[in-house]
Amino acid sequence: MKSWLTGATKKNFTTKGEALDTSIQNDLLSELKKEAKDILRQNLISRGLQKHMKKLEMIGQNQNSDFQVCDEHFGYRSRLKQMFEDNNKQHKVEAQQVANNIIEECKQYIADKCNKPADFSDGYITELLQNVEKSLNEKSVETRSAFEVDLKVYLCNASLSKGCKSAIQPIKHLLISC
Repeated sequence: MKSWLTGATKKNFTTKGEALDTSIQNDLLSELKKEAKDILRQNLISRGLQKHMKKLEMIGQNQNSDFQVCDEHFGYRSRLKQMFEDNNKQHKVEAQQVANNIIEECKQYIADKCNKPADFSDGYITELLQNVEKSLNEKSVETRSAFEVDLKVYLCNASLSKGCKSAIQPIKHLLISC
């Protein structure tokens, strides 16, 4: 049988029953979540954002809602400035639009990756994070690092949710080809 899961621990299935074993599949999915958390941890360290490490605990948890911009995503000056402007909600609305645009771009990226026959790999999450950073660098809205970290955690969860579902497909494909 062929190995599956590039990047995380490679697993060789010797029988069809072993490939169908739910506990083995759950172990593989747990490994994917751990890999994603490690990649994001390294990303935060390389960007000097260690103060947000606690947010990594959210990776792998189900998210039942859409990404929401909150006051924590804006600096004190930005919030103070908003208080004196006529339309003080505009800044938050603009940041939400930026987040929504990035999320849509990443959903398309995730869909494209899931439609390819290649296995899930470390590069999947790394590329996703690079895409987020590139998009955030091009944005016109001023936000704090908490915005970037929360968005990355949200998107890692979304990619794991979608990626884990598609990651099971190689196992099913392997069974069909035997």
